[in-house]
Amino acid sequence: MHETPYRYLHLDYPEQLQFKPLRSEARFRFESPLTLNAETSLGMRLENIIGRFSDISLNGACIATDQKLGEVVKRLTFATDITIGGVAQTLELAAEIKRDFGRDDEQPDHPHNYGIAFVDITPEQQMRLMALCYELSNDPATNFF
Repeated sequence: MHETPYRYLHLDYPEQLQFKPLRSEARFRFESPLTLNAETSLGMRLENIIGRFSDISLNGACIATDQKLGEVVKRLTFATDITIGGVAQTLELAAEIKRDFGRDDEQPDHPHNYGIAFVDITPEQQMRLMALCYELSNDPATNFF
């Protein structure tokens, strides 16, 4: 540390930076209601849980639900209504919870937030998901990640 004319400190800069992407696909704002069913690791089913999407990608989404799903829920199946090319459709997918973001008391209707990864996607589901993400990517209001 040098004292003249005022205190300052010499720092070394890193010689190499490493970058690790957090997501393999872009996420898009997607605020849509959903109904899901959950399967626990004990084989029990929780049905007709109400929730909503906050964002979506080709690989997963962020959802919020009215009920806490707990640590025993391993698999979800859900359905949401979407419109692709002006045609109303239903998107049905299976997913696993990857992250529990905790409770958000500012959203009293759906306070429990989760990051999910889609699993066992059929080619038809993949095409619908790709078409949905393509439409969302062309809307500046939804293209944010």
